Amino acid sequence: MSIATIIGCGSIGQRHAHNFRRLGYDVRTWDTDSVRCTVKTREEALDGAAVVVIATPPADHVSSALDAGARWILIEKPLAISSREAECLRGQSGVFVGYCLRFALATQYLREAIEKIRPIHLVEAVYAEAPTNRPAWLSDPVEGGVLLEYSHMLDLLLWLFGPIESVQSNYAGVPETDIVAALGWANGMIGTLRMAFHGETETRLKIIGGGGTIEWFRDRITGPSCDELFHEYPAAWLLREAQELHALRMGAIPSSDRLCTVSEGIEVLRLIERIR
Repeated sequence: MSIATIIGCGSIGQRHAHNFRRLGYDVRTWDTDSVRCTVKTREEALDGAAVVVIATPPADHVSSALDAGARWILIEKPLAISSREAECLRGQSGVFVGYCLRFALATQYLREAIEKIRPIHLVEAVYAEAPTNRPAWLSDPVEGGVLLEYSHMLDLLLWLFGPIESVQSNYAGVPETDIVAALGWANGMIGTLRMAFHGETETRLKIIGGGGTIEWFRDRITGPSCDELFHEYPAAWLLREAQELHALRMGAIPSSDRLCTVSEGIEVLRLIERIR
């Protein structure tokens, strides 16, 4: 039986552990809290692992990935706390970043829907949510802030529309608790971005094109020929992500454009740095 090791066993790490058990792996867990560990040491947890999931606070991501020594590694978002720190992981095959919003059912419909309304003129992106039981690191000036924590939205913008050419932004707090930004792409498309730890919970994209308007949310998508409502828990996104990684590892699929690569994760970090 193949071994999957989970480093960092908070709520997200526990979900990953559950998912890899469902996929037939022998799961080992290691955490700084010994109650969450199934083995005594980090070294024992990593020994012989086929897959390693790193779900620690962001400042530990790169060092944990370098220590893992496994071919297949999934690093929870963000990849690192800076693009410079993450560069040492560039080019490593089998290493991916956990931007699981790519695996939401609504997102799976989104790319096809965008093609129906091209050319795209304007995008409005919002990711706002007040964290509950906020961990201490989320307020840390180095590894905290809304941009790193809610970087799912930045990943979606880059994945769907490509590199962003211009950024004008303003923010409040250190680390930032609220940001607004104006974005521009080389093809003339423009967009607005709002991210916040305050206010009503929202995760949405409004995409305005020559052929109509699409509105995307975590659980639904509306627009030309694509009005759909999905009833699913976010845990389903993590399961699909694990299934995709497993299929890639087993050779069942030759490649995946839904799993976020290290290079893509670095581009997200570079965008965060530009906004800041």
